[in-house]
Amino acid sequence: MAAHIPSVFMPHGLGHMIGLAVHDVAGFPKGFIRSTEPELKNLRLDRPLKEGFAVTVEPGCYINPVLIDAALAEPARAKYLNKERIYQLQDIVGGCRIEDDVIVTATGHRVLPAAVREVEEIEALRA
Repeated sequence: MAAHIPSVFMPHGLGHMIGLAVHDVAGFPKGFIRSTEPELKNLRLDRPLKEGFAVTVEPGCYINPVLIDAALAEPARAKYLNKERIYQLQDIVGGCRIEDDVIVTATGHRVLPAAVREVEEIEALRA
């Protein structure tokens, strides 16, 4: 974690508010100071969730050549990376994200209707 490897592949937050704008601007409370830490500096939502909030939950893994090359240029980070495998996957997929849109409820959350996500369903759509 100290080498900040997760931020090489997930250079964004886990989700964001949704509302009138696609990426609702209500992700930061008044007076909030953004972190400069690699895993936190790009968060689009960093506040306590409240009942009624509509948010995305979208974990993703991306192979971004600029971020990969920068990490490979630093020996302290490069030792954790398999360069050949990364480049192989970059040519095949480049990345992946699965997104859910949820409403925060008094007892947890409710997932809004979602698109297909099983491998077989996705491959059927691509055929």
